[in-house]
Amino acid sequence: IDDEEDLDEDAKEFDLRQGKDKTVTFDFKVPLITDEETYDVIIEAEGKDENGTKHKTEWVLFLDVEKDTHKVGIENLDLSPSKLTCNKNSQLSVRLRNLGQEDEDEVVLSINGGELGFNKFVENIEIDENEKHTETVNFRIEEDLPLGLYPIDVMTTLRGDEITETIDLEIGECIQRQKKTDDTNVLGGSGTGVVDVIIPPTIAPPPPPTIVVKKTFRDSDQYMIVLGLSVGILVLMIFVVLSILIIRR
Repeated sequence: IDDEEDLDEDAKEFDLRQGKDKTVTFDFKVPLITDEETYDVIIEAEGKDENGTKHKTEWVLFLDVEKDTHKVGIENLDLSPSKLTCNKNSQLSVRLRNLGQEDEDEVVLSINGGELGFNKFVENIEIDENEKHTETVNFRIEEDLPLGLYPIDVMTTLRGDEITETIDLEIGECIQRQKKTDDTNVLGGSGTGVVDVIIPPTIAPPPPPTIVVKKTFRDSDQYMIVLGLSVGILVLMIFVVLSILIIRR
């Protein structure tokens, strides 16, 4: 039934006393893609008694699957992106599936964006039995809308039968980052890029080394003066002594 695959369901184990009964319920969904016909439903029950002997029974039911002659359903809705902030462009994809018995060529698709300010209407869509068809709509939000969720209604119409699904588009806050740009990039080429200018601190050159020359007293000017005075006094004393000696004779 499921593309020529079986549907299997198992119940949990339970105890059943002699003479008692128990009802077990199975829930399963018939796949959308299936043929209209009669399918076998095989119910098997097995267990062991107190002596360990196995017991098994089988019961066969018949499941009749009936399909509408003409029916198209909305299989999937997808928004990319589903939230808009600074970018105001989005894309809506609608996947339709032919669930009826016949090939269709008069499917109508209408998309109503409501407050988002866009609409789309497509008619005479062709979809073969059990096949799918995807319709894509690109749109742009021109107005500045308040933050929040905005519904987009998608409806298919076939021979007066309408099916409607809704998907929400979120409008979020736009936070823009400001960047300082320059006409010359870091590598020296032309263009616009972010430039970080780093100014190194000014470092004063070290002072030249001070050369200290040590002088002795003999190398100073005072030494020459004292030396000259000493020589003059000595000459004067010699002259005085000679004068005294000459006078005594």
